Amino acid sequence: LQQRQQWIDRAWKNSKQRFLQNLEENEGHQKYSIQKTMLDHEKEHQAAVSQNEADFEEFQAALVNDRRIFKALAALASKSFRGYQSWLNKLTSELKNEQNNHSPTQRSAAENRDDLHHQLQVTDASLLVFRKHLLPRFFAVIPLSLLCILILILHLPLIPVLNHFGFEKNLWPILGGSSLSLMLGSGLLHLIGRMRWRTEATRITANLKLSRRLLTHCELALDNSHEQNREEIQMQHKSTTEQLDGKWKDVLSSSAQTRQNKPEAALDDKKTAPWPHSSSRIKHAANKSKTNTSV
Repeated sequence: LQQRQQWIDRAWKNSKQRFLQNLEENEGHQKYSIQKTMLDHEKEHQAAVSQNEADFEEFQAALVNDRRIFKALAALASKSFRGYQSWLNKLTSELKNEQNNHSPTQRSAAENRDDLHHQLQVTDASLLVFRKHLLPRFFAVIPLSLLCILILILHLPLIPVLNHFGFEKNLWPILGGSSLSLMLGSGLLHLIGRMRWRTEATRITANLKLSRRLLTHCELALDNSHEQNREEIQMQHKSTTEQLDGKWKDVLSSSAQTRQNKPEAALDDKKTAPWPHSSSRIKHAANKSKTNTSV
């Protein structure tokens, strides 16, 4: 019995050691897999955050260039409309209203920017054609009011000339009639220019207004998409981290429960197991007893 007990103790000790070794190896493999997944996920998360910020900064830099082009076209249109105050006032008013318009858009920043590029190209081409017209170009340099003043000033040197040639009696009627005729002619030319190219000026104003709106939509859509992408990245990171934490806790819980239950079960199995060679020894003792009895 003592030998059997010693054998059971050794078997139990060896079994427990093998069991704990296998358990630790299995637990280590599972922990390593979870840790590796967590490290890979952290790298992917940082890469996604960096990529999102890089895309935002790149698009923002492109919008800065688009904004510069728009301002240059708006300034060129204002300069071209300077001879016609009504056109200039309408352009200024429309652009100011669109600058304060922050209506939401369902289109993406890239789609709005494509439309913006097309609109800027159309506006540039329209301004190039408009600036070739003689009357708008002339009155943009010399407005009608300034032209009238110049006509009066340029008639002053004619006073001594007319006096020299004996036109003292008709001096003022001649100067007045000449000045009035030139001013009326200038006004007629100004009116012709207004009627002839008003449609083109209105179209340029509408194109610049739409460009200003698309530029605002690009900025709003860019901010919204950047914030939305950042929230999605954070939510995905949080969800994955929670799943991995849950798996980690499950591994620890399962290992702890296995350590608590399995060795006792293994011990029970060993206690009920037959002692090695016990059957052969019993048979040998029985045969020996029979031999002694017969003798």
